[in-house]
Amino acid sequence: MKIDRNKVLAAFESYAKEYNLEDVKIRLKYDHTFRVAENAERIAGSLSLSPEDTDLAWLLGILHDIGRFEQLRRCGTFQDRVSVNHAALSADILFHEGLIERFREDRSEDSAQFCGMRTRRISSASTVRRRGLRSTTCRRRPLRSLR
Repeated sequence: MKIDRNKVLAAFESYAKEYNLEDVKIRLKYDHTFRVAENAERIAGSLSLSPEDTDLAWLLGILHDIGRFEQLRRCGTFQDRVSVNHAALSADILFHEGLIERFREDRSEDSAQFCGMRTRRISSASTVRRRGLRSTTCRRRPLRSLR
């Protein structure tokens, strides 16, 4: 899969501009994103991964906390235990809401499974129960364990 880093950076910048980058917590996650991407690239290099896999590691660093921005907007906190599972929220934003399309150019490796992910909510109620994930709706108080 070919990853156009300039396109990814432009897409991330566009997404981040939807949030208040002057907010200390938003800025923290914004800066954190680039540090993680840089570290992922460095680790991939230390493992002598191919350029394609190194680019993928870098991209995953960019995307890994994409739901944190919206978590803070909706819930006012980064604490999953009192708000929303940011991983489930990230998956919903990327695949259900289609944000992933802003980050990708090469569709040569699309599969029916990947395409199907974009057509249904990742964190549907049944998936939440089955996987032990929390809803992507903010809670006013902590939930008891789902186990």
